[in-house]
Amino acid sequence: MLSIDNEGAITLPEALLERICAEHTDKEVELVIVDAKSMHALNLEHRNVDKTTDVLSFPIDDFPHAPLGSIVINYELAFQKAAELGHEKEEEIALLFIHGLLHLLGFDHET
Repeated sequence: MLSIDNEGAITLPEALLERICAEHTDKEVELVIVDAKSMHALNLEHRNVDKTTDVLSFPIDDFPHAPLGSIVINYELAFQKAAELGHEKEEEIALLFIHGLLHLLGFDHET
């Protein structure tokens, strides 16, 4: 199940994101869409990195009925990257969602 908090009020490929989520977990996943300033603050607070980033994942410790965690996407950076790479904004959001979901599922950049 996917829960969405779209602070940017942007168009999201919700059906695609829900399908991706359902294919990989039956736990709830929260997706939060924020601007670059909000993402910068989260990155500084949680990772001690003083800059914005495109996606952050916040897993929740595994216990019965717990959600898998939260994925936060910086829509401003996502839109910028989509323009640079020449694909649709919704495609970049989906790619970042997959990236964040893989982190929630226990994968890191080395595995």
